[in-house]
Amino acid sequence: MFLISKKIKNFFLLSFFILLPLLSAQAAVDIPDQSLVRIQGQALSRPGQFGKQFFYLYHQGEVVQIYNYWQRFPEISLGDYLEIRGVFSRLSNGPRIKTKEISDISTINKSEGKTDYQPETIESLTDLEKQSKISLAKIRGSVSQIKGNIIKLKNDFHEFTVDMQNLPQFSSNSLANSSQLSISGLLFKKSESLRIYPLKTDDIRILSAPSGAATNTPLINTEKSDNLDKKTILKYLGLILTCLLIFTIIRKP
Repeated sequence: MFLISKKIKNFFLLSFFILLPLLSAQAAVDIPDQSLVRIQGQALSRPGQFGKQFFYLYHQGEVVQIYNYWQRFPEISLGDYLEIRGVFSRLSNGPRIKTKEISDISTINKSEGKTDYQPETIESLTDLEKQSKISLAKIRGSVSQIKGNIIKLKNDFHEFTVDMQNLPQFSSNSLANSSQLSISGLLFKKSESLRIYPLKTDDIRILSAPSGAATNTPLINTEKSDNLDKKTILKYLGLILTCLLIFTIIRKP
């Protein structure tokens, strides 16, 4: 009888140690600071994309910063499914896991260009207020301005800055002023400023264009327009001065 009880006890102890890492992986964001954790999730950025010492991971609906002081990171692509081991803490802008060695980050599956994480749709001010300082979100709105790689997007409850610095291949030629867009990406809430970073070209979708406007009409870039106007004026001034000079030479006796 004692032997059977001992076997049962050993079985439960063994089961506990097997399940512990799995439970930690499921509840990492809810555990106390400075706890050792192991979580799994999809990469939302590459190391160096938003900061040299970290990248972002999508884990159970929450954006987690994966940090390494020495910048020891493996090769990571957007959407890679990773396992992270490190020390958990919660910063003012969200959860963070601090790794020590490059081996603390393991690749379970490469994305091969595919992602399956689902951003949360923000349709009202209430939805927006529920978001963390950094979240994976989807917004809709009307284009009001473009300047360089920045688009201003307005809707009924707020104005968003769409930062396309991570999409150098994106062209604004498919946009027209007042186009209705759907944007997915990493949303950063800082005071009254709301900045969203699309992670791939598919994250920018044109829902509709103004009536009578072609969808391939480029949005006016105010910075380029100003430069163009100045060049045009200088060109005409030069032409006028040249004509006056020729006229003066011809009129001389």
